[in-house]
Amino acid sequence: MSKHPEFEKHQTHGKQAEAYRRVVALWQESDEPLPDGDGRAWTVERAQGTLEALVDLFNAYNRVLWRHFPYCSQCLGGCCVVDAADLKGIDYVALALMEEQLPRRPARSPVGERACIYLTPQGCSWPAAWRPIKCAAFYCLGSGEWRLDAADARYEEITGALRRAVGKHLPAVERYVAMDEQTLLDLLPDPVAFADALAGRLDETLLAAIHARYPSLLPEETREVSAEQDPTAAALAFIAEAVEEVYAGPPPAPDGRPLSAEQLLEDLETLQWVLLGGPVGDQPLLEEMAERYAAVPPPCGSEAPSVWYRMQRHVEALRSAHREERPSKATKEN
Repeated sequence: MSKHPEFEKHQTHGKQAEAYRRVVALWQESDEPLPDGDGRAWTVERAQGTLEALVDLFNAYNRVLWRHFPYCSQCLGGCCVVDAADLKGIDYVALALMEEQLPRRPARSPVGERACIYLTPQGCSWPAAWRPIKCAAFYCLGSGEWRLDAADARYEEITGALRRAVGKHLPAVERYVAMDEQTLLDLLPDPVAFADALAGRLDETLLAAIHARYPSLLPEETREVSAEQDPTAAALAFIAEAVEEVYAGPPPAPDGRPLSAEQLLEDLETLQWVLLGGPVGDQPLLEEMAERYAAVPPPCGSEAPSVWYRMQRHVEALRSAHREERPSKATKEN
């Protein structure tokens, strides 16, 4: 049996889940609200209330599917195919706030390479408390004698039942996440579009607020984009988080590196000084720090990036940005 085609993606899911878990833990410890851009603030309680409202909505949604789609109970995972689980940021935040874990899956799936990596002989391996938002909303149109299409009266009956069930629960969700209820209801005939629209609204509000407060602790791929767009802002945010992290509990130094929490705090102070108007010049201090953190290893498996590794990445991003600025400055002088 060969390695499952989604195994590498699954490992990335693990890294993202751990990164969001760390961010949510910091948010819970700080007990500080996060501005959401709509004139309101996200508290931990508001986020938890949103998740509870969504769980109630999807429970009602799936009761409709099981009552009106008799083949769902017979199929038991026929729609759980490769690439079916399109994980969203809210899925990782939900796992963290609900104190649930992302399922760990082996490289070789016991149910075959064509099935979703999270499918097992016993069903979905995700915790019952929260399934990926796309999976919670998905339904197919059946097969054989149960095959439906948009013109079928039974399909209209099902989508009508979904509108009634979802319509009863949307006000509770809207209490926490302002959204266009009518647009969401109109998307119900396309479950993927419905899930994407709901997740997209949460991205614009809750996820955007988390990203703005903790940019350097995001999953690596997102963090790199953020640093490329504005490395100075990302580094300043990282400095504040790193200082808080070190004072909360000095992190162990990487094996084989002559680093210490005291040295890190000193470098963070120096880096802040440089960014806020210190000796930018030829950047000798950045070069010195780059050399000091150069050999810090990246995270392994699903571990969150260490503060040492994040320091390395931010210093490298700042050095790269400075190298790109040099030619333009020289041109102006000429």
